[in-house]
Amino acid sequence: LGSYYSDIIQSLRSCEPSSIGMFPHDPKLPVITGWDLGIADSTAIWFAQPEIGSIRIIDYMEDCNVPLSEWIRRVQEKKYNYVEHLAPQDLQLREYTTGKTRLESAQELGMDFTVVPKLPLADGINEVRATLPTCRFDEVHCKDGLESLSAYERVFDDKRRTFRDQALHNWASHGADAFRTLVMGWQTYE
Repeated sequence: LGSYYSDIIQSLRSCEPSSIGMFPHDPKLPVITGWDLGIADSTAIWFAQPEIGSIRIIDYMEDCNVPLSEWIRRVQEKKYNYVEHLAPQDLQLREYTTGKTRLESAQELGMDFTVVPKLPLADGINEVRATLPTCRFDEVHCKDGLESLSAYERVFDDKRRTFRDQALHNWASHGADAFRTLVMGWQTYE
């Protein structure tokens, strides 16, 4: 009931032709990634390809307790034709032990990121709601990510018996945050 995106995900499933189905990686198209970073929390990554009039979402990965160096290895292992990796502002945080930002560490490991500007959460959620209807998801490779988007919800106020205008931070927020990063940094890729 308090989900931000489940109504849109459901409409993508039920439209004809369905926008959730067999939409695998097309080697002729570039790939853009959208990240949400975490160590104790999960890191989530969406993989997307631009199409005329839509965005093809081809893959999703999520795991916790995995360092950035391992994530970079896993992403590079996929051998997609990457043109951009979009990351949130926390990639600019300095690590206490090295004094380097995560962005600098990633560059040393061979991955250049574009840091997406930080905007109010409500603006990002509205951008995702506006963009989702233009997306086509690979049902197999994006199964877990689609579940997180559907389950991303507002905090419920038991006392007032209504939903607050605040996102609930739980297992679903990582995939939703990574998708918001993807949408907020998306541009016209030609």
